[in-house]
Amino acid sequence: MSFLAQNGATCPKIFVGGLSWETPAEDVKQHFSAWGNVMDVMVPKDRETGRSRGFCFVTFDSFQAADQSLGAEHELNGRRLNVNPAVAEAVTVDSAPTKRLYIGDLLSSTTDDELKAAFSAFGALEDAVIMRHPDSNESRG
Repeated sequence: MSFLAQNGATCPKIFVGGLSWETPAEDVKQHFSAWGNVMDVMVPKDRETGRSRGFCFVTFDSFQAADQSLGAEHELNGRRLNVNPAVAEAVTVDSAPTKRLYIGDLLSSTTDDELKAAFSAFGALEDAVIMRHPDSNESRG
């Protein structure tokens, strides 16, 4: 069993810190492809400046690839990277830990029932909410 799976990871995702603000996702993908097939690279941006926040998340297609990348030292664009297992953020509501998943770019025609049906295939849902504009009641997407 992989290190990530043994420690509760539900997907082969790693956290990469220490990125240069100028490093594009494609450079990250190319670098980490040496350890396996990279399915996704998500580089969070500052809302005000649009600039990288200096870290990203890399999702591999296998736990083995993610584990191998964790065991290596990484340098990209002249910077040493800090690589760790990605940990799901627990949100505390009324002192009870919960997990939330934000889904963006929904079609405005998507209904609450369609959203629930799509995600209930992966397990029990506590709630599913589509954020709506208060004036028009249209989906915010």
